[in-house]
Parts: sequence; structure tokens; C-alpha cells
Amino acid sequence: MENGVVNLCNRLDPELFDTSICVMFAGGELEERLDRNRVKLYEVKRHFGNDPSVPLRIARQLRKRGADIVHSHNWVTLVEGAAASKLAGVKNLVHGEHGYPMEERPRNVRVQRLLWSKAVKQLLSVSAELGDNMARLTGVPRDSIEVISNGVDISRFEPRPDKRQQLREQFGLPAEGLMIGMVARLVPVKNHAGAIRALSKLRASGLDVHLALAGDGELRTSLEELAEKENVGSNVHFLGYREDVDKIYGAIDLFLLNSHREGMSNTIIEAMASGLPVVATRAGANPESVVDGETGYLVPVDDTDALAEALKKLSPAEVRSEFSAAARKRIETEFSIDKMVQRYTDLYLRLHPHVAGSAGATSSEPVG
Repeated sequence: MENGVVNLCNRLDPELFDTSICVMFAGGELEERLDRNRVKLYEVKRHFGNDPSVPLRIARQLRKRGADIVHSHNWVTLVEGAAASKLAGVKNLVHGEHGYPMEERPRNVRVQRLLWSKAVKQLLSVSAELGDNMARLTGVPRDSIEVISNGVDISRFEPRPDKRQQLREQFGLPAEGLMIGMVARLVPVKNHAGAIRALSKLRASGLDVHLALAGDGELRTSLEELAEKENVGSNVHFLGYREDVDKIYGAIDLFLLNSHREGMSNTIIEAMASGLPVVATRAGANPESVVDGETGYLVPVDDTDALAEALKKLSPAEVRSEFSAAARKRIETEFSIDKMVQRYTDLYLRLHPHVAGSAGATSSEPVG
């Protein structure tokens, strides 16, 4: 979510928007990525749990900046963003939900329903599936929720077939064999265990295949033990936490996301932008990204046999080549970061129409 905010704010047209970001605590890698010539950053520290002074201090900053639009993200900023907007007299509050887990505690669901219906000018979701669940959970009309999908930087994530061997060597991966890759935290919901069992089935069928796992988490030791138990210990490669995931995509032949539950997966669209066929479960918004049989395959959740079969279909290089081209084209046309920024731009101008075509800039204020 925070990565998406930075990507958006760095690319909003400065001729149209005077953009600033309010955070509860400053610092970190994402702050370093901000284009400070375009985006102002200010910190409103939360002193304790439900700090009632936070909306007051945000409202002070909104008045100081003459904000026209406030954009809050997820439950954690909804109440503060709505209260601060009301106090500052900002009429255009945009609120976006970005995925799971959603806020489902009954009292807070009632608060969401009230604020989404009465205080929010435009409610957003990053996927149609998430929008459906938002409506189901709170009872707000589904047609009040607009979908703006995440976008990926297609200049950073691009096909690198000529670098594959070099990158494999860099990561200590074998030069030969089919390399399946996952980029995900090593936690139960991502179901790496099912991927390891599918790998075992593929090896037993005679395929020279490996699994590269980028990410770290609580299950690393148990997954290493499972790989040994399934006789694929030397074929599962634990790469740990990586920030250079674009290079991971360049080192593998196809991408796997085997989650039990998923929102709008950034890793899927990053992998497809990198020219990789994708095998993913029919979870969350995965069917909105992956076109089954064209850019990859969708399989039932927790079905090891179906997973192994889908991966096997993509083992021939000539098949992967066709899927690779289709995957890249889909991202360029539907999920590029430029497409995402244009959709947000259209929304903001629709809320504040007098800015379009004028020399003035509207003040857009993400609160996150």
C-alpha cells in the first residue's frame, strides 16, 4: 500500500496537483524514494493507541496547505482522515481499501459503513473482488465503489532473457533446469508447503526442475525440513528477504503464487511485466490479473495435483515463450503504473473539475 502511495505521488502532474503525504511516523526506505521536488512530507506522531489529538493536528496541516482533496488508505487512517477533513472543511474525501485482512470487528464495520456512506466522497478498491467483499461486509452499495487497480513500473520490471544465466549465477542458482520462483513471505497463507510438494511430484515425473523462494518468515525451518522429507532439499533454494525482486524475476522461468487467500497481488503483475508466465490459485483478485490459458494458469486452492499439472504444462520453453509475450502485453495495456496514475488523475479532476485546463494546482493530501 505504502509503495503504491509513493509511486502515485511521485508521478502526479505537478502542473495540476500540489501533493503532500501525512504519515504517523517518518523514516525508512520509502521516504528515501520520494521525489521531494514534487511531494511534501510531514509527520504527525501518534502518541498512543487511539490518540484523539491526531485528527486535530492533521486538520491544522490541511488548513495550512489549503487541501482540496484528502485520500486515506485502509481502516488504519479512515477515522483520522475523515475527522480531520471535517474539521478542516475539506469536502472531497477519497478512501481506498487495498486488500486483506479487512477490518471485520463488528463495531468497526459499523463505523466503516457510516463513514463510507456519509463522509467519503469516493470509495475505492484495488480489485473487483475486494470491492464485492467491501459491499458484502458493510452493506454499502457495490456501485458506489470504484476499482482502480495497482500499477507496475514497466521500465523496472521488464523481460531479461539475456541476463538469466548471469542472474542465476549471482543468486547461486543452478544454470540448468526449469526454475520456478515465488516471491512471498514464508507464512502459512502463502502455502509454500504445497509448492514444495508439487515440486516433488514434478521431479518424480522426470522433470529437471527447481524452486527458488525469495522471502523470509516464521516457516523457513519447517519448509527446509519438508523439502528434505520430500527428497527435494537440493532443489529448493531459499534466497531470504530481497529488495531486488526485479532481478529475481529475471533469474527464473515462471512465477508461482500458491496462496490460500490473496488480495490484489503486486508480485503477479510484477512477474507478468517481467515476461513470466504465472501459475496462481483462484484466490482473491488473482483471476483479474491472470488470464487462464493465455498469460498463465489458475488452479484451485490447496490442490497439489492441479498445481503440479499446471506447472508441467509450462515446462516446454516454446510454450512459455507464447505465454510470456501475452503476459507482458497485458500489463502494458491494463496494469502499467502510467495507467494507474491516469485513473487517479481522472478521479481527482472529476472531484475538483475547475483545475483541469487551468494554471492552478489542486492540493491532494494522501493520509497514510
